[in-house]
Amino acid sequence: MVDASKNIPAGTTYAVYVGLGSLFVVLAGVLVYHEAFSMAKLFFLILLTIGVIGLKIVTDIEERQAH
Repeated sequence: MVDASKNIPAGTTYAVYVGLGSLFVVLAGVLVYHEAFSMAKLFFLILLTIGVIGLKIVTDIEERQAH
């Protein structure tokens, strides 16, 4: 995260870190602790992943326009 924050704004770095962390915690809960998994969880995990990717894409576009 430290290296990423040198090239990417802090807000974007944090959002990506937290978003991916949430994704992996839910997956670990399902796979390791056999927690219940529903279509609603799947939907929101996909939505979270799309949001993180979208935020990264928008940040890249804004950086290119600034230079």
